[in-house]
Amino acid sequence: VSIQQITAGTSHSLAWTAVPTDRQLVAWHRPFCVDLEESTFTYLCSFLERYCNGISNDTPPAPFLSKRDHHHFLLLCMKLLSIHLSLAHAGGTGAMVL
Repeated sequence: VSIQQITAGTSHSLAWTAVPTDRQLVAWHRPFCVDLEESTFTYLCSFLERYCNGISNDTPPAPFLSKRDHHHFLLLCMKLLSIHLSLAHAGGTGAMVL
């Protein structure tokens, strides 16, 4: 049986095997998707602004020990931003919210 949604609380757990018919289904199974609030995008943007500054320097900024780790972190931030923007777009979040 394919599970479509899962929810849990302090006293319950539920699993749905049918797609909800009352709203558009958005794929929330993406790893590391926190939420689609403005603060999430602000946080990711802050990371990118902070750690992209000086990307061409010979010495990576703290806490990175190598340029490779620094660049990999930036790549992962960009991927997280891309996933969140894609989910926001699929869920019908307008440009005014983002």
